Amino acid sequence: MTPAPSAPRFPRAVSRSVRLFALLLAGAVVATLLPLPWTLVGLPAAAAACVVSLVAMVAMRRGANTGLWLTMVVGLVLSAGLALTFATEAVFYREFSDYQDCRSNAITVGATSACQKELEDSVNARLKDWENAVRPAPADSPS
Repeated sequence: MTPAPSAPRFPRAVSRSVRLFALLLAGAVVATLLPLPWTLVGLPAAAAACVVSLVAMVAMRRGANTGLWLTMVVGLVLSAGLALTFATEAVFYREFSDYQDCRSNAITVGATSACQKELEDSVNARLKDWENAVRPAPADSPS
């Protein structure tokens, strides 16, 4: 009879990377619960989680079981999504800050949806301003 295969032992650096990734990802998730400007603390945490997960995945490219790989890939996708969300809040900080203030004062469902509509309108207006700043003005056609 052959003995059952033992679980592969990862180097200590890989184990530390996986633990650090889990802590950074947990910190980024907790940051989503914080009000602005504190929620922006999640941006460097989520970005660092992406980098650490890639480093850990490269380091464990051989010998890792499927469950750990799947967990790391799902965590990488989650941390990348969180980083994108935090970056969006940073770029549109003024709009999200106004939205947060509006939501804190909203009592009814109608007021809450008005806050949502105001956020969408202000973000769309900002995007239009950027588009107009980038797009060249049409040249006057000779008559």
